[in-house]
Amino acid sequence: HGDPHPGNLLLAADGRLAYLDFGLLCRIPRRHSEAMVALVVHLVASEWVLMAGALRRLDLIKPTTSDDQLAAALEAEFTPRAAKEGGLQQLRMG
Repeated sequence: HGDPHPGNLLLAADGRLAYLDFGLLCRIPRRHSEAMVALVVHLVASEWVLMAGALRRLDLIKPTTSDDQLAAALEAEFTPRAAKEGGLQQLRMG
């Protein structure tokens, strides 16, 4: 679900989750959902080359882009922000 907030989701009495707004709902290929999880794990662990690989598996990176250069750019972007926020686990993306 692309817009998860209390107005779009309902917990049913039987424990199932009910989706109320289907405007941003789609199916995600398994390899993409696994890459999304890996992306967050590698971000929190400061594993920049592995994070670049996860972005590549999400089909977000041009084939000509160097993973090493992308990793360096990710590190340059996230490391100062994380230090300011008290660590990557505390990083706010908004």
